[in-house]
Amino acid sequence: MVLEPFHFSLGYRLHGAAGGFIIKGGSFRKSLVEIMPGRREEQPFYLGDGAFRSADIGFRVVLSGILTSQDRWENFDRQWSAQGLQQLSSQAMGEASGSGIEMDHNNDPVTEIDRLMSAAGDEAEKKKLLFLRKVFKHAKVLLRQQETEAIKGIIRSAVLTAESLQDYATRRKVVINGNISLEKMKAETVSAPVIEALERGIARAKESLRTLDAAMDHFTKFYLDRVRDSQTYPEELFERQLDFLSQELSIDEDFVRSLRNRLDIFRRHVSLYRHQAGDISPEIIQNDILTNSPP
Repeated sequence: MVLEPFHFSLGYRLHGAAGGFIIKGGSFRKSLVEIMPGRREEQPFYLGDGAFRSADIGFRVVLSGILTSQDRWENFDRQWSAQGLQQLSSQAMGEASGSGIEMDHNNDPVTEIDRLMSAAGDEAEKKKLLFLRKVFKHAKVLLRQQETEAIKGIIRSAVLTAESLQDYATRRKVVINGNISLEKMKAETVSAPVIEALERGIARAKESLRTLDAAMDHFTKFYLDRVRDSQTYPEELFERQLDFLSQELSIDEDFVRSLRNRLDIFRRHVSLYRHQAGDISPEIIQNDILTNSPP
C-alpha cells in the first residue's frame, strides 16, 4: 500500500476526488508474472460488507532526512562547541583584557584560566574566570566521553566486520568445493539432460562466487576505513580502549575467543598503520584475518 490515493487520470492529468488506495508490486500470493515493481492496483477503502482487508498487503515506513556522514557530524559538534566556548571566553575575559592582562593562546585553556585568575585583582573577574574554568573542564570531560564511545564503536565494528569476512570466506570455500564436484560430475556423465542441469548449477555457483567476492571486498574496505578512523584519536587513548575491550572478551568460549583473536589482529593493523609510512593494502588485511582465524 502506498501513500498516494487513487485518482482517475486522463492525459497525465488528475480528475475528480480520490477514490481509493493504490497497491504496488506483488506478494507471495501472486503468480510469477504478477510480481513486478511496476505492477499497480487500485482498491476501494470499503466494500459492501465492510473495510477492505487482505492478508498480503503491507506498507513500508520511510523516513527522509539530510544524509550527513558521522565524521561531518563530529566536526560540526566540535565547531559548535568551540564557537560557544569562544563567546563565553570573550564575555568572561572582557574585564581582564581591559585591565591589561593578556591571554596566551598557546596554553591549555584551563591552565591559562588559572594563570589569569592568579593575576586578576578584582573578585568579580575571578568569579567569571572560575565559572569559565568549570565550563572548560566540563567540556573536556564530555569530549573525552564522546571520544571514548567513538573509539569503542570503531573497535567493535572492526572486530565484527573481521568475523563477517571470515564467515563469507568459509561460504566461498563451500561454493568452490561444490563447483568442483559439479565439474567432476559433468566430466563423468554423457547424459545431455544431466549435463544441462549440471551446467545450470555451475553457472549459479559462479554467480554466487562473484557475489561473495564483492561482499568480501566491501567488508575489507569497511574494515580498512575503521583502521584509518583509529588514527584520528590519541594513541594512548585508543590503546586503553583496546585493553578494556580485551578484558571484556576474557571469557573462555569459542565465539569469544574468536572475537578476541580479531581484536588482536585489529590492534596490530592499527599499530602498523600508525607507525609505518604508507597505507595497508586490502590484500594484507584479508590475508591476516583469514590466515590467523581460529579453527
